[in-house]
Amino acid sequence: MAATVGFLRAVKLTWMNKTAELVLEGKNPEEIRKELNEYLAFEIKSATTLRKTRDILMHTWVTPSAELAEIRKAALEAYTRTSSNRYALQYCMLLSAYPVIADICGLIGKLSTIQDEFTTAWLKEKMYEAWGERETIADSLKYILQSLRDFGVIVRPKIGTHRINVQSAESNDVVNVILMAILHLKERAYYEVSEPSAELAEIRKAALEAYTRTSSNRYALQYCMLLSAYPVIADICGLIGKLSTIQDEFTTAWLKEKMYEAWGERETIADSLKYILQSLRDFGVIVRPKIGTHRINVQSAESNDVVNVILMAILHLKERAYYEVSELSNIPQMFPFNYAVSLEWLHNSPKYVLNNYGGKMTVASR
Repeated sequence: MAATVGFLRAVKLTWMNKTAELVLEGKNPEEIRKELNEYLAFEIKSATTLRKTRDILMHTWVTPSAELAEIRKAALEAYTRTSSNRYALQYCMLLSAYPVIADICGLIGKLSTIQDEFTTAWLKEKMYEAWGERETIADSLKYILQSLRDFGVIVRPKIGTHRINVQSAESNDVVNVILMAILHLKERAYYEVSEPSAELAEIRKAALEAYTRTSSNRYALQYCMLLSAYPVIADICGLIGKLSTIQDEFTTAWLKEKMYEAWGERETIADSLKYILQSLRDFGVIVRPKIGTHRINVQSAESNDVVNVILMAILHLKERAYYEVSELSNIPQMFPFNYAVSLEWLHNSPKYVLNNYGGKMTVASR
């Protein structure tokens, strides 16, 4: 079943602050609902828009899920102690309350490792890949970007383009809420203190174990580590992989054009592409028969340890919540490898969980 979007109106920072203050005043949900109706009516004339906006404010601060109780408590305490970083508290509350916001901000954050601007078109395409091409996703994206602009975490230098606006959060109370929001995302069971934004601990552990057991497929382990560490590599290899279903050669010019469409026409993309292709050639997964043209060089990966790392890297991409077992050997980013994933092996592995959806066997991380 498709995930529920839920966020279908923009919210302003002042509205979020007003809601938090009503909670701090000790008012009950019905009292807060009535006061928000009166407060929002000064700026919102449509009854439908007002209701949807109020419901987002209520869901975030007044009637949150049980999982948000501790974050809300910490955020309210921090709210009373600081006035300079309240936008960070509101951001964390929305991030925790709405998975669609967490996914959008996650995509922006991954891109921010190499550039500070992104296009709405690129973000919409990535969200369509993850959530499905639905009208509600396009609408939600519009409202979320509008809200993030109001919070001041992004700015819009021109229509269709946004720039990230990084600010300092120095208050320990605010940092505490940020850490609680990170852990609430549950993208990992734990985080290393030295690597608060890293998600590679489990893949690295499996890759190191596999490295000691094999010498023939080590290039596959290194490939998976790079793919997992750098979203730009995952996107480039995904494009090559999709093309590989119909032909085994591609031109650098074609790949650059596709990357410009997805990431924006920036010098950093052209430079990154050059170095990534050079690295892939050194790994032996592509060869260059002539300048400007590359040919895919598929090799077999038969070791279960190596296949395990490949599968972990696939799930790390988080392009989907789960995959059908039958399609695991045909993931675009894994174009360099011939490998098989057996149902029996997945069933016996403690790392994965199998489910039957509509007669199709699916796999996801535990």
